[in-house]
Amino acid sequence: MSIQYPGKPWVDGQVFIETLDDGSTVTGVYDLSKNAWTFSRSTSGGITPGGVITTVDVKTVNQRPDVSDVSPFDLNPGNVGDQRDVNWWLYDRTVELEEEIDDIAASSERGIWKYSQQPAVNGEFNQFDENGSQDFFSAVTIITFSKLDSQGISHDFSNVQIEDYIELKEDGQADYGLYQITSIDQPSPATVTFQVTFVKGTGYMEPNKFARLKIFRLAQGDDLNAVADIGDNSPRDPVEGQLWFNSNDDELTLYIYYNGVWVPAAPDSPNAT
Repeated sequence: MSIQYPGKPWVDGQVFIETLDDGSTVTGVYDLSKNAWTFSRSTSGGITPGGVITTVDVKTVNQRPDVSDVSPFDLNPGNVGDQRDVNWWLYDRTVELEEEIDDIAASSERGIWKYSQQPAVNGEFNQFDENGSQDFFSAVTIITFSKLDSQGISHDFSNVQIEDYIELKEDGQADYGLYQITSIDQPSPATVTFQVTFVKGTGYMEPNKFARLKIFRLAQGDDLNAVADIGDNSPRDPVEGQLWFNSNDDELTLYIYYNGVWVPAAPDSPNAT
């Protein structure tokens, strides 16, 4: 059971009490100056009487903040009104950081293509496994791009090399695939085809939707596994210090891989500073 806040408007010093599934009660007191609720658990009853209140108890809901005049992703962090605002602001900042990392990487091609399950024509790409068209990123072994992207920009792919990396991310979604190129073929003057090995990723590419492409190579000494991941499932083969933003609508939490486990970047521990 998650704690449900009382309906707005809230007033300074407002109190509400809620009984949890384990039988304990939680009391919330509103502080207008901080625009925040302070919670305490009853000292009797339940499984952990008198225990601390953490984000495990106070859950978010599966929707973006309700706003009428601004995008949730344009929120000023000093003006957030509730936990949902904070979560979506963190999500936006994580995506922004990912884009900044992209800008640092040595990139030979980038653009937006439309995914087709048929042979790629202008503005399109398709992806296959050994049996034909393949939507799931993790199963892809062949990717073909038109040399004209969906925005009408021409790409000759002449700077792409074997062992470069291809990143495909479905536009507006967390689904993506990251691959390393094993061979390059130009079956026609209008397209280029890459044989690839899957490195990591999650989800699938929906037909007739758009994907953002980036082809890049790592600088000497760079660790590919240390790049931040965004997805509903934790990354495979993580390394110490790796970042992962859990984009599941019930989570929306940034984690750090530490001492063999994924630890929230903003933990509830009283020892965290």
